[in-house]
Amino acid sequence: MGVIDFGFLYTDRLAIANAARGGARWASKHPTNWSNAATPDSDTIEGQIQAAGGVTEIPNDDSHITINYYDISSGTSVLCGNWSAATNAFVPASTYTETSCVAPGTMVEVKITYNYPLLTPMMAGLFGSGVPVTAAAAFIEER
Repeated sequence: MGVIDFGFLYTDRLAIANAARGGARWASKHPTNWSNAATPDSDTIEGQIQAAGGVTEIPNDDSHITINYYDISSGTSVLCGNWSAATNAFVPASTYTETSCVAPGTMVEVKITYNYPLLTPMMAGLFGSGVPVTAAAAFIEER
């Protein structure tokens, strides 16, 4: 049973990685198509994440989906802001605005955190409520 649990965990990890890549790719072309709806439309970043996640249910909230924007103009990555589903707004870093941060050439990163619920009672006894699975992907904004 542990091998089956590991197989499902691995499958979910691949689905989460695909969801992060799909969301980041969509965000590179549509960087402000955000949604804090529980079931977002497919023309939003979160909708693309949920669609690419396959059978893995990824809740649309800040603890499961993080969308960060980085200013890379200086040659290093500096966080210039992020989308917050809780406030339904873009949250800029200290010296940035949404306009200066969400612009062509900015790097957008999508990070997904998921807790895989173990099926085997023995494995659940070892790992508790589940195994945390995280995946991230980043693309340069292309608009």
